[in-house]
Amino acid sequence: MCNRKLHIVFVTKELGINKNTGGIGTYVWDLAKSIVKSNHNVTVVTEQTDERQELWMEGVRIICVSPETPANPYLNIKKYWSEFHRYRLDIVNTLNNINKEEKIDIVEFAEYRAESLFWNNKSIKTIVRWHTPLGWEFNLRKVLYYPINKIIRKYEIKCIEKANYISFPSGWMKEKVEEVLSVGNNSIVIPNGINIDEWNYEFTNNLFVKDNEINIVYAGTLNDRKGFKELIEAVQILRKKKYKINLYLIGRQSSSSRNYLEKNNLTNCEWLNIIDPLNRNLLNQYYAQSDICCFPSWFETVGIVNLEAMASKGIVISSTNSGMREIIEDGVNGYLVNPKDSNLLAKKIEEAINLNTDSKNKIQEKARETIEQSIANKVVSKQYLNLCLNLLQK
Repeated sequence: MCNRKLHIVFVTKELGINKNTGGIGTYVWDLAKSIVKSNHNVTVVTEQTDERQELWMEGVRIICVSPETPANPYLNIKKYWSEFHRYRLDIVNTLNNINKEEKIDIVEFAEYRAESLFWNNKSIKTIVRWHTPLGWEFNLRKVLYYPINKIIRKYEIKCIEKANYISFPSGWMKEKVEEVLSVGNNSIVIPNGINIDEWNYEFTNNLFVKDNEINIVYAGTLNDRKGFKELIEAVQILRKKKYKINLYLIGRQSSSSRNYLEKNNLTNCEWLNIIDPLNRNLLNQYYAQSDICCFPSWFETVGIVNLEAMASKGIVISSTNSGMREIIEDGVNGYLVNPKDSNLLAKKIEEAINLNTDSKNKIQEKARETIEQSIANKVVSKQYLNLCLNLLQK
């Protein structure tokens, strides 16, 4: 355990204080609150508003810097790099000012888009959290869409190389990274924790009107790599087999997802429901009341929506090509399926649909138990604070 009061600073583009936040922002916000409850000081530097401001929420100091608004690099490359540099230098200046007010013990950056590129204060220990770096993500997909991403990837690697320590959300992620880059011995796996008290499994209101139909919930951005197209196709396969299934896709749409839905005449489909991002309380109810929560990503560090759904006692189907294979034991506390195959996914969904009540209850209980014992922030924050203390002693 950490036996002295620390001042930890997180630098993150997104923060889990609004419903549009992704997994990185959720991880930072939940961990920050948990560390504060352990009687340490936490400051978060983020881009939440158009103007610089400072606020306090649940004991966490939040400093908002002017957001990065890069131009299209193929229309104005000079403006793109000017804004890229301006934002990262602003981060450095903000951190230096914070350190003058109250000494920083640890600063953590996400590796995404190389936000620590100009941070060179060796008197402050630096952790880089490897979520899914831009260049590496595109490399894994076997496509580098834009040459600019090759440059960003080099910057991300530079940030990794100068960090005191690298943390990974999953062993799967660490293994994948080590296939293309040596990370040395200064690395550790600490899972993305969640505040389990915010994810309940009791119904507060009935979201699904027809009890005799099957309700499947997906949460996350609607883009190809999240597997939402395969999920739609799998539901279509099962509906042809006379299963009465309603599918709820909750999250931000993209232009490509809108085009896909329009092209396939799915925009006014009675069984397909597209819902904008929800606050945690309502999202929790969708997880808890669903028959199945399905997140069939092509690849995923972990996918925090999986953890939220398990904490809500959802029957979760996740991807084998992700860190969830370390958390889910197929058929015990959820299900795993190989990605990019709608037929395989349909079979796995059908298996979950046909569970008897006793088997379903056992999986739900085991899912919640898994999160309580291994993923809850009260567990993860202890691991994180121990890492900080060990790092400070080096």
